[in-house]
Amino acid sequence: MPLVNAQLWQSLKLSALDVELAIEQARSSRISMVSQVKQAFYSVLLAKEAYNVYKEVYDNALKNFEDIEKKYNVGKASEFEYLRAKVNVNNAEPEVLSAENTGTVAIWQLKAIMGIDLATELDVEGSLSDYSNELVASLTNDTISFENNTNLLQLQLQDEMLSRTIKMTKFQYIPTLSAQFSYNYMALGNTFDMNWNPYSMVALSLNIPIFDGFSKRNNIRQYQKTQDILRLNIEDVERNLNIALENYRNEMNTSVKRYTAAEATLEMAQKSYDISQKMYEVGKATLVELNDAQLALTQAQLNMNHAIFQY
Repeated sequence: MPLVNAQLWQSLKLSALDVELAIEQARSSRISMVSQVKQAFYSVLLAKEAYNVYKEVYDNALKNFEDIEKKYNVGKASEFEYLRAKVNVNNAEPEVLSAENTGTVAIWQLKAIMGIDLATELDVEGSLSDYSNELVASLTNDTISFENNTNLLQLQLQDEMLSRTIKMTKFQYIPTLSAQFSYNYMALGNTFDMNWNPYSMVALSLNIPIFDGFSKRNNIRQYQKTQDILRLNIEDVERNLNIALENYRNEMNTSVKRYTAAEATLEMAQKSYDISQKMYEVGKATLVELNDAQLALTQAQLNMNHAIFQY
């Protein structure tokens, strides 16, 4: 039974910090997993939106080709227009297939991160446009505290553990006092009719450290240097977090501006395409002008979806 053992007491406190660090590492793993699942989920939504855009382009190209084919068969459209419309359909089809494959891969990635068998049927609900309301909300520049940041917390726990280790090493200079007590029964004989003799002992043990070749002093210096390096790392992590915070704020503000611009452009591009299509049907616009309007509409749709995804 230790009566006076300062080193042991510090060791118990150090073990408690070990448990706290393990809990924080588990929380860090959970945060990382949640982040990965969210990013995979948004990637699936982006892939679905891209597929819808390219499918719409393909459907429009196919519809225009069918109209031009009818006109070409009756001599109201030139061979150039017919071939150009056919090329547009052929060019649009690989984009649809590629977007479909991208969506399938995104679903597989989501399954893999969530630990779901790839053969399991899985789909996601909603679309990126469901999150557009978050973009229109004004972004504030309120000060954000990093006190719950898991990277900083782990480094701070390691710093505290080093402080405990230094203190525990210093306590090795302090004498230790322990007590020992034992109580026994002993018997000797060739028969079971034996005389049992009790035996007991009580002792106190005092251990006084005198000289250890300066090993404790050198260990303390080593721990202190390690702690100095760790504290420099903590300062560096804090600086990097502040830089990342400002960078993310700028990216989010940029995404909001891109979304606003893309939203306005999309409305105009849709109207321009509708007008171009009507004008082409009555012969007042060329197929090139219609294709240009379709390209502008496609780019606006992709830009808007990408802005939401980036945000």
